[in-house]
Amino acid sequence: MTLKELKFTRFLRSKGMAFILAVLSVVMTRQAAVSGHILPDVSNHGFVFPSPQKWWPQGPATMWSTILLVLVIAGLMIYVNRRFNVLRTLSVYFGGLFLAMAAATPGVTVFFSGAVLLPIILLGAMSLFYRSFNSRQAPRYMLLAFFLLGSGALFQYGFLFYLPVFLVGIGQMRVFNIKTLLAAFMGLLAPLWISWGIGLAPFDFWNHMRVEISFPTTLSVIPGGIPYIASLVFTILLGAVLGMVNFFRIYAYNARARAYNALLSGVSLFTAIFSVLNYANSQFYILMLDCCVAFQMGHFFRIYLQRRAYILALALMAVYGGIYVWSVFLS
Repeated sequence: MTLKELKFTRFLRSKGMAFILAVLSVVMTRQAAVSGHILPDVSNHGFVFPSPQKWWPQGPATMWSTILLVLVIAGLMIYVNRRFNVLRTLSVYFGGLFLAMAAATPGVTVFFSGAVLLPIILLGAMSLFYRSFNSRQAPRYMLLAFFLLGSGALFQYGFLFYLPVFLVGIGQMRVFNIKTLLAAFMGLLAPLWISWGIGLAPFDFWNHMRVEISFPTTLSVIPGGIPYIASLVFTILLGAVLGMVNFFRIYAYNARARAYNALLSGVSLFTAIFSVLNYANSQFYILMLDCCVAFQMGHFFRIYLQRRAYILALALMAVYGGIYVWSVFLS
């Protein structure tokens, strides 16, 4: 690489570039909101309580709240990496990339929904898993992690699909034992039990489920339309390729780093699977998918830093920028 390429690469990985992408994502989301082409997901996917998109009317206040939460997700990603050294880099490029990817699917950044809560809750739960690695206090962390998962499941059934991932994650963190499993079980049921206890949920809640599961038969009725499908498919394929490319380098890490990345890879894989099999509810998973793939791209950028990884970084920004234009101005 030439000196100019090195300087440009350094800029791409800097806080300045992440700030620019953050500002652009806010502007792009605002423009999508006023375009009139983006429609909210009005379906209900809650078991006990209504889904977040049903909590209050959609409007400017909820739009700005959603934008703020998307920025919080990027901040949490950077915190998790700094706290646990998941990517073995101090670069914040992956946070900026996540914001660019999120802006390409304005249906989940303009309107408040469970899509913005899923990454926040899962990143919080994953942080607790990382803290529990080979720790005597693992039951306490598992109780809290599964409490977060159980709380999310009350208003969006998609959270329950992550139960197998986190159960496997207990083994990956080397804390698989009866005490830890009991703590996880108690944490998962605690939110529902509390809801019963304070009278928010009836004991026969299964007869009052609010969940609506539909299966679109044509691409035209899938939320977000063809541009959204393009973003979803491209992100899944990108994640698969990056995951395979990064695997052999990650495998050479120490046991702790391998465990951290194994959990991240598991969440990535299952999120991709859920977004396809449960495609009527796929908008719920898209920001978590973006989050996972951005982490993988952060790995790739760090590993292949000296091999002109900036080319792929720029190409991805161009692709997601093109999807955004397609979604907002051409659909």
